[in-house]
Amino acid sequence: MNAIQYALFGYYPYLCLTVLVVGSIYRFEREQYSWQASSSQMLRTNRRFNVASNLFHVGILGLVGGHVAGLLVPPSVYHFIGVTDSQHQWMEIIMGGMTGTMTLVGLTMLLLRRITDERIRQTSSVADLLIALLLWITLVIGMATLPFSYETRDSGHYLHALSGWAQAVVTLQPGAPELLVDVPWTFKAHILLGLTVMLVFPFTRLVHVCSAPIGYMLRRHSQIVRAKRTSNGGLSA
Repeated sequence: MNAIQYALFGYYPYLCLTVLVVGSIYRFEREQYSWQASSSQMLRTNRRFNVASNLFHVGILGLVGGHVAGLLVPPSVYHFIGVTDSQHQWMEIIMGGMTGTMTLVGLTMLLLRRITDERIRQTSSVADLLIALLLWITLVIGMATLPFSYETRDSGHYLHALSGWAQAVVTLQPGAPELLVDVPWTFKAHILLGLTVMLVFPFTRLVHVCSAPIGYMLRRHSQIVRAKRTSNGGLSA
């Protein structure tokens, strides 16, 4: 592996992760009024928009969860619970294909809406379009890795290499880039684009995912009781 590749897969991940964490904290502390999704739903909404939005959000949550489980959970854990390498690879192919398709279809619909709808386009910034395009290209290349995963469906060779690289980066182990030597460049391009999404994350509308209303969804049930006046002028529940 040459110096450029070593820099891309050995040093660039740490740059992106550092900017992701520090930049997100800084923006939350200094620019809280910009910490939002800047949704265009209020400008124009219809059934197609609702379908696209649901496909994108459900799909991308599945992709993020799948990437975390597939890359950061050691193979020994899967072996311990009885999941073989072949089964693990098939899980990646099937679930990655399903959630990737959902996300790509939803994002394509949302992107076309933002480009073709004049009212939405006028309220969109260049950054909005660029981050949407970056995500779209990342998804397309990610989907293009599925045929390679299918080739190693019995051994999970590429999945082991990718998870080994990710775990080596997270645990600060030296020589992480060398684990990607035999991995096709389609995977490597997907990695670089994904890292770039992390790099620009704090400066885009994507930061709103860090404020998902989990607490709101798990809140205790409450009931609003309105008081009404009685015939004698008093109040009763």
